[in-house]
Amino acid sequence: MSSTPSATNIPARDGAVPVVVLVSGLPVAAELPPESLEAIAAALAERMPTPRPQGSSPYLSPDEAAELLRCNRRRVYDLVADGRLTRHGDGRRLLVARAEVENLANGRG
Repeated sequence: MSSTPSATNIPARDGAVPVVVLVSGLPVAAELPPESLEAIAAALAERMPTPRPQGSSPYLSPDEAAELLRCNRRRVYDLVADGRLTRHGDGRRLLVARAEVENLANGRG
């Protein structure tokens, strides 16, 4: 009877971090050097949504969107005109969804 590998029963060597990964649906025990684990953590952190402070609006003004995108205000208007950002607001006031801007900033838009 074989047991499923777990990270807790893998002896670590030279600062390596024991992990279990799935390969074609099967668990495989492995060791990663700390640098590799840090690189994986950094890559995952880039893909995580940016937490929004409590009480902040789900909409941004063109100036706020431009700051988040690190571009000028005119570029935000161009993104709305191109349909890459959805226009919200009434009359003359333009608002864009914070989630859409964050996705665009993270390369998912």
